[in-house]
This record gives sequence, structure tokens and C-alpha cells, in this order.
Amino acid sequence: MHKDHQDHKQRHESLLALYDEAWEEIRRLREFEWKIAVTFVSLSGGFVVLICSDSFKPLLTYQLRWILTIVQVSAICFGTYSLWKTHEYLTVQRNIRRTIEHVLNFHEDGVFTQDSLLPSPWKDQPVTFGFQALGLLLPLVLIVLSVQALAIYITWVVPAPRHSDSKHRSVCASDAPHSRFR
Repeated sequence: MHKDHQDHKQRHESLLALYDEAWEEIRRLREFEWKIAVTFVSLSGGFVVLICSDSFKPLLTYQLRWILTIVQVSAICFGTYSLWKTHEYLTVQRNIRRTIEHVLNFHEDGVFTQDSLLPSPWKDQPVTFGFQALGLLLPLVLIVLSVQALAIYITWVVPAPRHSDSKHRSVCASDAPHSRFR
């Protein structure tokens, strides 16, 4: 086999391997966006369960409420930042994939099949950060934000039981609107 033909074949195989890697990274990053949101929603749920538990309520001092609030606000910031950066990395990987598709002529008729494998308008269009930002990223950020905000709200409205109370309060949500900061 001629050396130029062998180099061309090896470059083509390397390009296909890179294309597979880019697709795998895109799949992994898409899953990671969802995992980030689920992690922070679960964290909020854990805070709510902890705060509403009867064994934890006596420990719920003013200072501890502030500490929990700071932790939850930090979780909002970190979760939002993580989602944002993951979406940035996803955009980079999509552009790598788009470049390889251009080099392999996936947008041209008659190269691999009679019709092009991909729509020709995609050929010179880079993927921007805005792609799926409103349809996926923003809803995930809003879910993380709203669930954490609910946990912060519950942190401040759940009353700590008084030592003189003879009744045992068992429902956290029913006490919340009538409580005061303690």
C-alpha cells in the first residue's frame, strides 16, 4: 500500500475516532447537567427533612438557621455555576463535532449517500451557548433555585418546640405559616 494512501486512511480513522469521542463527551455532559440538578434538589430535600424532624427542631437556633441559610445560598451559587460551566463545555464539544462533520463532508450530497447526512444549513453554523439554554439550562437552574429557596424558607419558618409545650408537633408544613423567627 502506498504511504500517502496509508496516511490518508490513518488520518480518516483518527478523525472518526475523534468524532466518536466528541459524541461520547456530549452525551456525558448532557447527563451531567441533569445529575447536577438532581443532586442539588436532593440536597434541598435533605435539608427540609432534617429541619422538619422533631429531633432536630430543638437545635434550630437563630445562629444555626443563618448557617443553614449560608450553606443553602452557597449551594444555589455552586449549582448554578456548575450548570453554567457544564453547558459551556457542552457547547465546545458540539462545535468540535460540527467541525469534524464539516471536514468529513457530512453536509454534501453524494459523499456517503445520495442525500447529505446532515442538513446543509448546519455546515457553517457554529453552536452557540444559547443553544438549549432557554429550553434546558434555564429550567434546570430555576428548579435548583426554587427548591433551594423553598428549603431556605422552611429553615426560617419552622418553629423550634418550646420546652413547655405539652403537645407534640408532627407536621412541619402546617406549623410553618404561623411561626415566627426564633
